[in-house]
Amino acid sequence: MSGIGFIGGGVIFMRRDVVRGLTAAASVWFTAAVGMTCGAGLVVLALATVVGYFIIMLAFPLLARRLPRSKKLPTEIQVSYQDGRGLLRTILIRCTDLRFSIDKVGLEQGSKIGSGALEAIGQDADEERELPPPKGNVTLTMLVRGKRPISHLVAAISDIDGVCEVGRIDHGTEFE
Repeated sequence: MSGIGFIGGGVIFMRRDVVRGLTAAASVWFTAAVGMTCGAGLVVLALATVVGYFIIMLAFPLLARRLPRSKKLPTEIQVSYQDGRGLLRTILIRCTDLRFSIDKVGLEQGSKIGSGALEAIGQDADEERELPPPKGNVTLTMLVRGKRPISHLVAAISDIDGVCEVGRIDHGTEFE
């Protein structure tokens, strides 16, 4: 049993403030327990244990998704907006005005549309100058937390001119 505990302990990792691998470590212990139960000739007990395991691992996450979320838990939202209009500051100010705290911010530059444009200027159409390429969209991902429902924040951000889309990212319920 100490060898199985050592293997299970090797699966557990801690990164920053997040512990990962607890479910995998428990699965290693579970597999060893079922193997020893079968080896001892207690097949009915092993089958009952396996059925209980699958009920817990498959049914509990479905039930947990249906439970109401705590307002104190952070929610990840994604905002897509037009680049080059100074909207990041406006979005962040709107979040703080609504008393939402921002835990994490991630930006991803979208693809630019076109590679450059030529425009005729002056009276002579032969005089052309190259314009900067049109800007694309930027995708902002934020982890926000507040006392109000997240729908208030989503509605407030979507009212900002230049914001293309706003949505909540749902990664599902994870127990690790």
